[in-house]
Amino acid sequence: MRRSITLLMLGGLLVGVLLPGLATAQDETNAWTLYDLNMRAGPGLDYGVVAVLAPNTGLVIAAHDGALEWLLAHTTDGTQRGWVHSLYLRYQDGFSAARLPASSEVLQTAPETAPAASGPGPEEQSGSGELSGSSAEMAAFLESVPVIPAISDHARAVYQSGNHRHRFSKVGDCNTYEWSFLSPFDTGQYDLGDYGDLQPTISYYAGSFGRNSLAAHVGFNALTVIDAAWANPATCQPGEAPVWCEYRTWQPAAAIIMFGANDVYLLSPDQYEASLRQTITWTLQHG
Repeated sequence: MRRSITLLMLGGLLVGVLLPGLATAQDETNAWTLYDLNMRAGPGLDYGVVAVLAPNTGLVIAAHDGALEWLLAHTTDGTQRGWVHSLYLRYQDGFSAARLPASSEVLQTAPETAPAASGPGPEEQSGSGELSGSSAEMAAFLESVPVIPAISDHARAVYQSGNHRHRFSKVGDCNTYEWSFLSPFDTGQYDLGDYGDLQPTISYYAGSFGRNSLAAHVGFNALTVIDAAWANPATCQPGEAPVWCEYRTWQPAAAIIMFGANDVYLLSPDQYEASLRQTITWTLQHG
């Protein structure tokens, strides 16, 4: 009898110790907003806005809409709860919304005091993209730039500076994000056809093509990648920008830098040039 009581007490002690930890794990932040983002009452644009979340707001994702397009979440501080669009978040390393349950929950209609965000969001429509005037001249200039420029001695010296020569980093926006850019070369889902001579290069950089870079994410632009506010707090050091965090942790000898899609409507030409030059400067400094 005494042994049974002892076991029960021990079991109660373990439950008391473990359950708070489990509750804490369920409330851990696993995503952050990239922009001013509308949080809606349901999974779709037809539902009212219950809150407008500021950039870098921490979220705890609890469910998805079945298509992984909309996610049901609450803010880390517990003050707001609703649906957010999955494309406008950055996620904790290793997080996968597909592991969460599907839901069709609809919250109470949004209060009129929550105006919709005017910044980038799933409801924003892009322009026609038609070129005219100076834009057409710029397009003509870009067409004249060599696709593969001559490799200078300085570039060779940077490449041979001591980092991992078999690694490269991807730096950019959604067009550079791991699941949509180059990743088939790491999974074997490709056919080189008449370009079989590229296989040694693919083999040389194996492991970099499908890697989730800390400096490439949906919504990034040339400015956010050098801004520490957009770095992954779980991996990056305080005050460390995403691109520098990526270089420190991965130690690549080369980088593919691609920006432009988001910059067109978020940055002025001067901001874009200054930000891109800063990224290139840091890349060269890293070696």
